[in-house]
Amino acid sequence: GVMRDFIYPVIIAVSVITTFTTPYMIKLAEPAHRGLLKILPDRWVARLAAQERELAYCLVKFGFHMLYFPGQDPASQATTVADYIRASMEQDEITFENPLYRRIYDEFYRFAPQIQSGTVIERQDAMIRHFQDMEDRLIVQQCLDFVLDTHELKIKEYLRMLEPEEARLSLVVPRLLTLYKKRIVEQQCARITHSIAEAEHSGDMQLQLRLIGELQAYNKLKIYLSQELDKKQD
Repeated sequence: GVMRDFIYPVIIAVSVITTFTTPYMIKLAEPAHRGLLKILPDRWVARLAAQERELAYCLVKFGFHMLYFPGQDPASQATTVADYIRASMEQDEITFENPLYRRIYDEFYRFAPQIQSGTVIERQDAMIRHFQDMEDRLIVQQCLDFVLDTHELKIKEYLRMLEPEEARLSLVVPRLLTLYKKRIVEQQCARITHSIAEAEHSGDMQLQLRLIGELQAYNKLKIYLSQELDKKQD
């Protein structure tokens, strides 16, 4: 088979443990993810950066727009794109790893409180002008690309061709965040799998036991996020 025979009883032995350790593994995802970026191939890091780019795009173009979800009372449940993204990121203790998109993310939330008046469009335009006036030329160029629509969201394959993006934000933004979290979990699984192979080579049975438990916890989370993505499809 793919795995050696001794691995199967080990997996069975840790199955009960992971029931209790899963919440803690999720909490540890952020610091472990930082270490993961140091050993992953560039293509894995690029995949994660692509998701961060799309979220930055949503902030720059639609951060002040409102999200309305089916079955919810618009008067009590409405939230902005920016508030939804920040709440989701903070809930799972996630931060952008790409330096450019992290600066865009941080600057949006730093400056947003200064834009208190005006319509949604006027406030969004004020934020765009702020980005265009910044001294950081990389941010200026990236945001210009967003505004001129030279950046095309991969998620647009789920959008209706004749429907404006604003009308689909309540579908697109939650899906982007879920996909981003799934990418992080996938990378974490890759790191743990690599560590299990190293532990097997060194003969460290205790470490293998712990790592297999972690891998099972992350695989459960990956399945959950995949299910959430399926629910968010049209």
